[in-house]
Amino acid sequence: QQTGLQRTEQVLHSSRMLDYMDAMAVWAETILLREQRTSKTDTLQESWALRLAPLPFDQGMIRGDLEDMQGRFNLNNLVVNGKYRPLEAARLQRLLVATGIDAGDAEEITHALRDWLDADQDETLPGGAEDYYYLALTPARRSADQPLLSATELLLVRGMTPEIWQKISPYVVALPGYRPVNVNTAPRAVLLSLSDDMTDMLVEDILDRRLSDPFETVDAFLAFRKSQQLPNDKLPELKKASLSVASQFFLLRGSAQIAEQVIQALILIQRSAQDAIVLQRSSGSDL
Repeated sequence: QQTGLQRTEQVLHSSRMLDYMDAMAVWAETILLREQRTSKTDTLQESWALRLAPLPFDQGMIRGDLEDMQGRFNLNNLVVNGKYRPLEAARLQRLLVATGIDAGDAEEITHALRDWLDADQDETLPGGAEDYYYLALTPARRSADQPLLSATELLLVRGMTPEIWQKISPYVVALPGYRPVNVNTAPRAVLLSLSDDMTDMLVEDILDRRLSDPFETVDAFLAFRKSQQLPNDKLPELKKASLSVASQFFLLRGSAQIAEQVIQALILIQRSAQDAIVLQRSSGSDL
């Protein structure tokens, strides 16, 4: 009887904690919509970016925080509507190098990801791989030939290892379609990847500037970038459409605890002009 009671209690606690996570998702959606009504930009100074302090609730505790996913590099930007984007591939390679990956490995992983995303069976050299390579593995598989549904899918791509994944996972995401990088929320490694002129010094200047004066427009960011260079410097191409100062996708990291039971969840939220909806949920450490 005691064992049965304990099992019933655990089931009830689990159900209650899941209700807590649903309530946190509603909280996050409310915060994001409120900020959108008052601001045309998304910055790290807004209320959505503040960590939710541990909140006692009935018999337990909940915690949570939000992250702007458009501060990360969208892996699906590499191939959009079947079209390969070389500038995005160059960004991915720079991002890999910025996180401590060898330049040769970075190039091969980028080529392998291109082959994983595109619909053809043409291998990209060096390092690319199509079905012939994956079918020879154990267990055998095929290349996806479609956009990633999760960034963790990168672990299936040739050249990717758990060690490399641990280094880059905080900086990459798999979002639907092409998504520009929000320069107001992107971390140092992602800013370094934007173009060849993004030196440590320039990125530090950007980080300092946006602490007190976030960029109101992409033009303001591009003007600041130019102001930090010598007058005669020829800047590498940095397309305006690949940058943003506002975002649509946010990640809620939440946890709930009752007694000794703890559940954790990752909830991807998409915000539009009208509403905010949950796109994905995961109980793992990555989405």
